[in-house]
Amino acid sequence: MMCKIDGVAWTSSTRLTTMQAGSFLINATNSHGFETLNIIVSGITKGTYTIDPLSAQIQASASYSNSMLFPDSIYTAFSGTVTLTSVDLSNKKISGSFSFDAKNLSMKVKKITEGVFTGIQYQ
Repeated sequence: MMCKIDGVAWTSSTRLTTMQAGSFLINATNSHGFETLNIIVSGITKGTYTIDPLSAQIQASASYSNSMLFPDSIYTAFSGTVTLTSVDLSNKKISGSFSFDAKNLSMKVKKITEGVFTGIQYQ
């Protein structure tokens, strides 16, 4: 799984992906072990899912954290999309793309762009 965070390349070194109650949950951590990216897709079919926490029906959500020590380091997505381009329920693999804008408690914004995940195995 990889993306750009404010224009800087980011790659996960560990990832845990699960399917629960008709949703995919992706949790990824970088090689330093303190930056995490979390994505929840409320669906298990190919398509584009909108990130909009003010919507009556949540389709997707996401967050990014650059430290586990400070509450201000958690950035919650307020707009964006997650697209599932491939869903293989038989082999338990998904592929897709994502981009979103997220803000922390101080209203500082992080731009997550060019995100992709390819053939990731889920439990």
